Amino acid sequence: RVRSGQEPGWKGLASAHPSFCALVPARAGHRFAVSSARLGLAGPPLRGSMLLLLGSAAALLRTTGRTQRLVLRGEPASGPGIQVPRNVLGGDLECCCANVGGSGIGTGFYRDGFCSTGVDDAGRHTVCMEATAEFLEFSASVGNDLSTPMPMYMFPGVKPGDQWCLCAQRWAQAYNEGKAPKLHLKRTHERTLDHVPLEILLDYAVDRAAAEAELMVVDAARKALEASFSVLD
Repeated sequence: RVRSGQEPGWKGLASAHPSFCALVPARAGHRFAVSSARLGLAGPPLRGSMLLLLGSAAALLRTTGRTQRLVLRGEPASGPGIQVPRNVLGGDLECCCANVGGSGIGTGFYRDGFCSTGVDDAGRHTVCMEATAEFLEFSASVGNDLSTPMPMYMFPGVKPGDQWCLCAQRWAQAYNEGKAPKLHLKRTHERTLDHVPLEILLDYAVDRAAAEAELMVVDAARKALEASFSVLD
């Protein structure tokens, strides 16, 4: 069972930034992960650069005098240190939400509307979830209030029904507690698989039927390719 942010030795940094939904270990050496049907602790420590999240959001603002407006990109962020926008099914990453709650603000670490990730996103904001009242209440209870807008951080606040790029580790924590929200596989970045296996994600997928059909096509193509190689042998 995964230890929560309320237990000794762990502290939540949600208060530092509302979009930062992972937990930072007070002592190095562990991160949240999923193993088979449950979640556990494994792997290297999380980086200390998580508090630099504000810098990425600021990059999406264009300032003219006293007025700031969001620059909506319409495509995933790209550039040095930003990973290929590929979803958990192996296809192109689709937009999660470019206009959260009609605010004009896109979700994601880069506020581009996509659950993109890169070297600066140590929290891995990679899961395109559909928020529920139950999950938002749970998130607030563990120190990460996603409901309260904070304009200074380009954070519009998340309401039930909104789509938002959630940290993979927070989704894993919610899964452990039976509070995990639904998600969109085609809009969820493949780095989520570092924490949660696809089999579990499928159980919570809004687009499960379409995803399984796509996986069947890929599997058929793989088998056909293997068959062609066997003939050549």
